[in-house]
Amino acid sequence: MIATRNPIGRTLERWAMAYRQRRRRRLGERIMNDLPASLQRDIGWSPTGPARHR
Repeated sequence: MIATRNPIGRTLERWAMAYRQRRRRRLGERIMNDLPASLQRDIGWSPTGPARHR
């Protein structure tokens, strides 16, 4: 990753990192939700848990 020194570049870099993190999290949630219910229970995944954000 390129290190930026100006405030606009840093802001854009932070925004891009946050976007990538949200995208990865959503992809992970979709993958986990597609697992069979028995496997979700075995690993402790609760698709309707209180900590889920959209």
